[in-house]
Amino acid sequence: MTDTPATEFTKDPDWESAVPFLKTFLAEWIKDRQHKEQALVIVGCPHGGNGETLTHLAKDLEWHLIEPPSAEEILAGERQWPADQLNKHADDGWVLPALDNCLLRHSNGLKLVRRFFADMFEGRISRAIPVTLYEMPYRRGDWISIEGTYGEVKSIGLRAVEIVTPDDTMVVIPHSKIWDKLIFNANDGTRYLQCVADFYLSPAHDGKKILDALYDVGMTSPFLQLSKPVVVVVKEQPWGTHYRIRAYPVDFRDQFRFTTDLTVRGKSTLIEMGAAFAQPPASVTTDS
Repeated sequence: MTDTPATEFTKDPDWESAVPFLKTFLAEWIKDRQHKEQALVIVGCPHGGNGETLTHLAKDLEWHLIEPPSAEEILAGERQWPADQLNKHADDGWVLPALDNCLLRHSNGLKLVRRFFADMFEGRISRAIPVTLYEMPYRRGDWISIEGTYGEVKSIGLRAVEIVTPDDTMVVIPHSKIWDKLIFNANDGTRYLQCVADFYLSPAHDGKKILDALYDVGMTSPFLQLSKPVVVVVKEQPWGTHYRIRAYPVDFRDQFRFTTDLTVRGKSTLIEMGAAFAQPPASVTTDS
């Protein structure tokens, strides 16, 4: 990699060019005087240029931009936002290009957003367009793990995500989990998903030979994605040595067949080499 800015290779999108299309879509709402008492909410995916496009729209319509509160104001429990800005130009249109900037994953930020929407629905804020950008920690087809439940995302609804586990069980998980739980995404919207095969051996062995043999097991799997690396990781434990083959299947739908292949052939190879398998104490968790 070089220090050359990425903008020299790819230009930033021209979000201003989308303004005419957005104006056409919102033409009736903009022209109709009755909408002077109504607000409009636009919900979009992150990094989709929604905020940038609406910033250009505000400039085109000569509307005002609502500045989000600073982090200090949110943490201090600011209660005047956005009234302190709206009161200055009460008869004009307003655009809040990035409502997500008001959240900051903090309870005070959520209170601000809740009060903002309450003011809109009760008519105290009108002729405004806030943009809500939501995060996408998972998509259809992703393999995710939430609180120990692992499966493929099959459906994403307004309130919950439905995943199917490897044993063909449908699990419904509310989206609220993303706020206070860790979300593990194995492939994150790509076709690459790392698989791991574990082996536990007694410490009395030639580590270099075992390492090379397990690497060969990974490289000779018929499910292997050759464009991704095969890595064998070794970690010494008080009760033995932990080996892990980390590799990627050609198709992540074959992840369990791939892991099974690595495990079965790896175990056969180790037995042929005369390696002794470890017997960790019952109190030891062998996941690490």
